[in-house]
Amino acid sequence: MAPLFIIGSLILLSITTMYGICESINYSICDELSLTQAKSVYTPVDLSTEKAIKKRVNEGHSISDFNISSYRYRYRGLLYKQQIKLDYSCTFKTNTIIDVGKGFTFSESIALRAFTGDTQSDTPTSEAEFMRNAKYEAVYVFPESGMRYHKASCTYVKSNPKKTSLSASIKGKYDACRICGASAARMGDTVYIFQYGGSYHLKGCKTIDKYVIEMDRDDAIEKGFSACKKCGG
Repeated sequence: MAPLFIIGSLILLSITTMYGICESINYSICDELSLTQAKSVYTPVDLSTEKAIKKRVNEGHSISDFNISSYRYRYRGLLYKQQIKLDYSCTFKTNTIIDVGKGFTFSESIALRAFTGDTQSDTPTSEAEFMRNAKYEAVYVFPESGMRYHKASCTYVKSNPKKTSLSASIKGKYDACRICGASAARMGDTVYIFQYGGSYHLKGCKTIDKYVIEMDRDDAIEKGFSACKKCGG
């Protein structure tokens, strides 16, 4: 009886391990897709998603084969408007009693709705109309230094980097800073750029003393910021 109990326990442990790995892989993929979902309001089709998913799955698990068979972004559709859909298969080893030579293979499909700010209207609001309706007046502040708000043309703003998120457009205009290893930053990560171009940087880079962020003038005043005496805010 004892040997059967031991064998049964080992089999149960093997199955639990197998399902645990499957769940972990699915979580990693869903986590990366959630970032794509959030960024879709700015980037309709994020081509870096497949690469990011493959890298994360292979780094976090003992995968012998991982294949994305389909990655689709349906911006318009009758039933599934703005849908992101990923189909993939994965083979991995558990090194357990029920693990046969080639390991385990499972396939999965994950679908989610892209966040694009879309409403029932098929005609999106233009940037000019949106800015006019919101009465948005952009100013720049140093969140970690000083309590003044500045115009974009202010020399204080021009001489310091702007805090933003890494996107395809930024990677196309800027090089990764070699000093701080900014090439390791992933799409959506926080980076810092200077108006005059050059490179994008990570926060710990020695080239960054202080940085600026953009906000609405009324919000800046409400938070206690006052107009710059040099540019008038």
